[in-house]
Amino acid sequence: MVFTHFIDVAFLSSTIQTMLFKYVSQEESICFKDINTVYITHERTQFKGANLHEFFIKQ
Repeated sequence: MVFTHFIDVAFLSSTIQTMLFKYVSQEESICFKDINTVYITHERTQFKGANLHEFFIKQ
């Protein structure tokens, strides 16, 4: 989810945008490269390796 238009730390009063992914996994971390780019990692399982994904957020 992307939270926008909030004041100070009032995230629950913000505009929330849900982002859908093409896979099911346990996301572990998120890092913003800039205002439009985000990196997300997910944990390693016995069937799939840990991966780093880059997503572009449309404004």
